[in-house]
Amino acid sequence: MTPRIVLLALMLGGCSLTADPTMTVKQANDLTDPDTDGVINAREQCHQTQLGSQVNNYGCPSTAPQQQLQDLYVLFEHDKSEVRPEYMDSIQQTAQFMLNNPDQMLTIEGHASTPGTDEYNVALSQRRADAVKRVMVEEFGVPAERIVARPYGEKSPSISKEDEQAYTANRRAVGTLHSSMEETVAKWNVYSVESGYY
Repeated sequence: MTPRIVLLALMLGGCSLTADPTMTVKQANDLTDPDTDGVINAREQCHQTQLGSQVNNYGCPSTAPQQQLQDLYVLFEHDKSEVRPEYMDSIQQTAQFMLNNPDQMLTIEGHASTPGTDEYNVALSQRRADAVKRVMVEEFGVPAERIVARPYGEKSPSISKEDEQAYTANRRAVGTLHSSMEETVAKWNVYSVESGYY
């Protein structure tokens, strides 16, 4: 070993530091993530994000958890607006989602097929939207102020044709979930369909 290397080794050996076990380091920013959304508390703006939500850079949800979202289909008879008992379970699932997510609002758009006058179809589409709202409020306890029911009559068809298939598809209500910040997170389609009716 050359004298220069020996001298360097001696100098480095004499400068070794030992950690003080009583010394603590204070973290300037909170780097924890208690709601496990992938955003540290130093940047978090929406604490207690629901598990499974997709979030932006500030930890605020942009969508509700996907496993809880599902389409809701309620089938009506021709020229009817009564919700039949076999569809209560589907409506209850949507209502339960809203009860579990109190920031969510629901807009139900009522629609009708083209047979009948414009005036009649607007009224019918309002009755269909109101019927779904009424079940959610009276049967399952969703606050009425969190649901808006609007009539669209025949003006926004899902199928623009004049046949039985189109009539069946267009007798519907479409429910759109959105947060209090007006961000759409999911749509529910409430179709009024009955085999043999048009």
